[in-house]
Amino acid sequence: MATTCVPNSSADCTIALNDLATKLNSIRRPLTDLLVAIKKQALTANVVMSGYPKIFDTGACGVLTISEANRDRMRSLQDATNQIIREVATDTSTQFADPDPLFDGHRVCDSASWINTVGDAVVAGDRAAAYHPNQDGQAAMATDHRPCVTTRKGNMISQRRDATSARTRGRVRGRGRTMAASLGVLTLLAGAIGARGVGSPARATTLADLAQLRDRAVDILNLAQIKRTTGFTVGIEPTQQRIGVYLFTGTTAPSPDLAGLRASLGTGADLHTLTGTPHLYGRTWGGESIAMSAGGDCTTGFAIGLRDGRQGFLTAGHCFDTTQPANQQQAHTVDGQTMTGLEYNHGPSDWGIFTLDKTTDEAVGVIDTENGGHPVRAVVPPTLDLPICKTGRTTETTCGEITLLDATVVANPILDDNGTMISPATVFRGLIMTDLCSEDGDSGAPVYTDPAGVQEAPIDAVGTITGGFSQLDANDKLVCLEKLNGPGTSVSFAVPIATISATSTNPFSIKTG
Repeated sequence: MATTCVPNSSADCTIALNDLATKLNSIRRPLTDLLVAIKKQALTANVVMSGYPKIFDTGACGVLTISEANRDRMRSLQDATNQIIREVATDTSTQFADPDPLFDGHRVCDSASWINTVGDAVVAGDRAAAYHPNQDGQAAMATDHRPCVTTRKGNMISQRRDATSARTRGRVRGRGRTMAASLGVLTLLAGAIGARGVGSPARATTLADLAQLRDRAVDILNLAQIKRTTGFTVGIEPTQQRIGVYLFTGTTAPSPDLAGLRASLGTGADLHTLTGTPHLYGRTWGGESIAMSAGGDCTTGFAIGLRDGRQGFLTAGHCFDTTQPANQQQAHTVDGQTMTGLEYNHGPSDWGIFTLDKTTDEAVGVIDTENGGHPVRAVVPPTLDLPICKTGRTTETTCGEITLLDATVVANPILDDNGTMISPATVFRGLIMTDLCSEDGDSGAPVYTDPAGVQEAPIDAVGTITGGFSQLDANDKLVCLEKLNGPGTSVSFAVPIATISATSTNPFSIKTG
């Protein structure tokens, strides 16, 4: 910007500064992407990001043609740039180093300037270096920032030391390495303005684009390590060409400040908070209740037929004891049928298969509900806003719709009051998010197309319940959200049937009625 303002009129400079001010916020997303990419490639690195020093001082500046008003405006824009960089650093757990105090007495027009002029850059044969720190400036920044690099500080943004201490060490010769960070941000700013103009990138138009946005949001949330949250889910809203982001907040902790996170996620993401407790890995779930040898109750979901002629049921993977082989685990139904485990997946998905022990027993392709038996007709893929129901052991039949597709769900570790881990961190991918009411005892429940109240109407298989979101009621019982907040507020997750079929090593078909 200084290279535009110096040789041109004050009016031209003002126009250029006004244009830059409208586009400044566009550096957030590419800068976040850059930091996420760096941390993916260097998992143990201590990453420090430097801000910008102000180029010009206040007051008279010799024959410099930039008006004092425009120099004030440039200083203000540099402050705004540094604030954005600082916020992105916070959101991505990166240390931020502010070099500006170091340059007091060393700006353009000062007798011992650490800033290249256009003339300096021409002599050096590098016009792009104009109005960036020179060799002395880079060396001072490198010396000042070195403690940030050699001392890990977690999520803390590094604080400035007294700038005088750096200056009293003398003018250090030699090239510093910190300048690359500032030049990188400048390049990002130029690229973002030139390619996209005001605002965020062009809207994603394909599922592949949306999947990339989802994965990028997961990376941002993982790196941000937002306090007072217990986990999150990010999924796709294909009809809106957007992604949905839901943060799980504790039942008593205040909601975190999300302004910086919203900016990092950009306008292509809808950010929401859910107050309550995610349940993604308990064993007390069910539909048509089955008692597990591993402990707890689970579901008989959709009936299946295997290629070798055996019959069985789908269920949730966490119904199994994941420290033991599937074929060493049994379950039995309330009607006395016994089953043996065949296979389970508990991360990155959550499904399991039991087979009936007796060849005389039958797995029937019908979902038994309070509104009669609904024969299964076929398997259909999940689609956004699809009307669905589930039948579970605890909450029986509840209906709603699909709210997100291809969602990644992350639950943070749960610790007791002594800091001992009760449940480990869990990550599930490729899930459906719904507004179905589900509670402990409903995991593994079959999810199917809504029969719209018609008794014994055929239904299509969609998925199996893996978990849900609960809050404590007045009796300190965990209940689904709609029991406290009204219809449409519940959150539960399901594994699509197609996902189970694609990942199972035992080919099966859903039995129809």
